[in-house]
Amino acid sequence: MDDDVQPERPAPIPPPPSTDPVLGSLDASSLATAMHIAGIFFGFVPGLIVYLLRPNDPFLRHHATQSLNLHITSFVAFLVALVLIFVLIGFFLIFGILFGTLAVQVVAAMAANRGEYYEMPFILQAIK
Repeated sequence: MDDDVQPERPAPIPPPPSTDPVLGSLDASSLATAMHIAGIFFGFVPGLIVYLLRPNDPFLRHHATQSLNLHITSFVAFLVALVLIFVLIGFFLIFGILFGTLAVQVVAAMAANRGEYYEMPFILQAIK
């Protein structure tokens, strides 16, 4: 018997398509992906819109909450970096925060596109 054979993981079940009149017929994974991508350009606004318009969809609520928490954490980090500009480390922190936020949003968008729940690392859980 082969001990090296690992059982196959089941494929993620895609969320059902939406029939919401406001957000159209996008399925939940496409809408969550679009929300994360739009969050790169428009900040917390796309996450807030999805959070308020789709409160009963657990997949979208999870991704909207994660996006909002990321932007809250980034805002707090920017405030700290602004204070630290006076000791010159703030300049480096601002660029690190920008690139870190961008990277996490892209990874979250890819996970949402696959239909997976994604927990963003290093964020404050301000909204549950």
